[in-house]
Amino acid sequence: MSAPVTGLELELPIVTEDDIVRARTRGREMCRTLGFAEINQVKIATAISELARNIFHYAKTGEIILRIISTPKRGIEVVARDRGPGIPDIKLVLSGNYKSRTGMGKGLLGARRLVDHFEVVSAPGQGTTVTLRKYADAR
Repeated sequence: MSAPVTGLELELPIVTEDDIVRARTRGREMCRTLGFAEINQVKIATAISELARNIFHYAKTGEIILRIISTPKRGIEVVARDRGPGIPDIKLVLSGNYKSRTGMGKGLLGARRLVDHFEVVSAPGQGTTVTLRKYADAR
């Protein structure tokens, strides 16, 4: 079992498939620390898995950054960043009508549906940065 999440930010390199699992696990631990309900822990872990898998498959390397945030509400921010080939048509990918060459093409769309805030910045040859946020459950 990994150490408890105590800092406000973790940067996790994505280089191997094991790194996908590590990022997912650390994100879920961070959500647990924040008091997220079990279902919301699973949602964040799933979104992180999708983003990390995209990095591994399309860019080969990148990182997942996990941050505890307090504004606009308490929660977790996940930034997935790579310097890969980029996404030529973000609108198509997020439309639900896209099918990737290696899979279903639903990873980004699925991640967007699991969180409270989602943004993606990408350009061909310049890499991709996806930022998502999930806010802690009301107490």
